[in-house]
Amino acid sequence: MQLVARYGPAVDSGSGDAAAALWTEDGRFDAVPQRRMKVSANTWRWVRTPDGWRTTERVDADLDGTPAHREMLAPKK
Repeated sequence: MQLVARYGPAVDSGSGDAAAALWTEDGRFDAVPQRRMKVSANTWRWVRTPDGWRTTERVDADLDGTPAHREMLAPKK
């Protein structure tokens, strides 16, 4: 959780190097531009590296009731 907690302040303060250091070299952030208030959900995937935990993927999806977004939030079986 410290990884997620450090991400927002790094981005909000414009500290690109600090934000980039939280990701793997091939990390991916899939986001939909927000033009109005919507309900969205995030999923994060992490990996432990020799330098500590790093983000490999973050998906920011609008919750619009589509099956793909329901699957994203459903408990894994």
